[in-house]
Amino acid sequence: RLNRTPWVPLAAPALLRGREPLRSWDELPWLGWSAPLHQLHVARWLGARVKVPLVVRTNSFVVQVNAALAGLGALLTPTPYEAVYQLQRVPLSRALARDARSAPPDDLWLVTHESLRRVPRVAAVWDFIAGALSSS
Repeated sequence: RLNRTPWVPLAAPALLRGREPLRSWDELPWLGWSAPLHQLHVARWLGARVKVPLVVRTNSFVVQVNAALAGLGALLTPTPYEAVYQLQRVPLSRALARDARSAPPDDLWLVTHESLRRVPRVAAVWDFIAGALSSS
């Protein structure tokens, strides 16, 4: 396992402009997963909290991100994506921030066949990826 990362709510800056910290998950439109990915742990977690209909349901993370960038709603995303996309963390009240910390994390694993691990080109890529993505 290289690391464990939590999921956080992100949205376009325009959608968040002038908003007070959320006191209810239903204060924003949300983007989420369609079948069969609606059974993902994070989709079930969000579904247990957001009672308004999702504005976009898709089985594509890229579509969710682009819909968020267009200002259609907020989405849950692993924390590394904060640095990749021009999205901001949704401001949350203390109660919701506590609840958000209960979102299930994701583990990132690097796997190869044992016999390939010592092949120089595989070892070089492995060491690079592990160094870049390992938890501190």
